[in-house]
Amino acid sequence: PPLPVIIKRRADGKVTLATNKKSSLSIHYTLNGSDPTPNSPVFSKPIDLSQGGVVKAASFDGTYFGATASLHLGISNKGWKILSFSSEHDATYSAAKAIDGNPNTYWHTSWTTNQPHPHHLAIDLGKETTITGITYLPRQDRRVPDSMVESGSVELSKDGKIWHKAGDFTFGNLLNDPTQRSLTFKKAAKAQYARFTSKTGAQGKPYAGAAEIGILGK
Repeated sequence: PPLPVIIKRRADGKVTLATNKKSSLSIHYTLNGSDPTPNSPVFSKPIDLSQGGVVKAASFDGTYFGATASLHLGISNKGWKILSFSSEHDATYSAAKAIDGNPNTYWHTSWTTNQPHPHHLAIDLGKETTITGITYLPRQDRRVPDSMVESGSVELSKDGKIWHKAGDFTFGNLLNDPTQRSLTFKKAAKAQYARFTSKTGAQGKPYAGAAEIGILGK
């Protein structure tokens, strides 16, 4: 079958689509949630998705489509900073890795202290933003439960001091399917700060972490 498509977003918020090998295949994509067809736009230059959205893409050999790749993107993380965190193992697994835009790096709480849940990570978005939910990508390096967060909550704040709960989440089957998860709030809210708090880890592990935490906008 035609090669699978890799979806990546650059630091400037623009999305690129490519196969893992050079080929003459065309890549068709959609931004409305539907699967690509021969009539869908053909990727030719980076797509501006700095405000987020859903992109679906598949390679096409003129007769058959490859598997459809899909990614739900939040708003661009340009200008984001870490406000606070419960712990980090060391610089390699720092809290900042959860918002660096690189799915191959990740935040991991300390595994020498074995501090139990809850753990938290608070993000400063740099400005007040309308937030409708969050996305969570667990570690991608290998399939082990350490640092995968199974359940928890998200809180929002306008000043980084007074917090209001926005929603609870439970992400199942993380070890067998470590793909991106999302939580959509029942009600959108304006905030500059978002705090991700763990309640349980996959397979009862006491650690928390994230390859990427994204913010869904309106």
